[in-house]
Amino acid sequence: MIHLASSEQFRLAYREGRRASNGFFTVHARRNGLSQSRVGIAVPGRLGKAVDRNRIRRRIREVFRSLPDIPAGVDVVVVAKRAAKDARFAELIVAAQDLVQRTASDLNRQ
Repeated sequence: MIHLASSEQFRLAYREGRRASNGFFTVHARRNGLSQSRVGIAVPGRLGKAVDRNRIRRRIREVFRSLPDIPAGVDVVVVAKRAAKDARFAELIVAAQDLVQRTASDLNRQ
């Protein structure tokens, strides 16, 4: 899994991407024209101090690393919500799979 590196890449995903959300995440996805998918993770400051935000970020990174369904050529930005802080890992995986499938089907309809 490759990570989104620049704020411009995040901005493009927010501005041009398809959005889907549930209780744990909001996902913005857009085609990137590359042969690989890239993932960026955003954890707002309101979710806690740096230690808490970094823990959430590590958990989300592992969730998306374990997903086989992310289509190639897509930038995905994951924005954590407050419920992700205390959620079980299995709940996060199910929620992430649902959002990736929904945004992938939206991108295929374009």
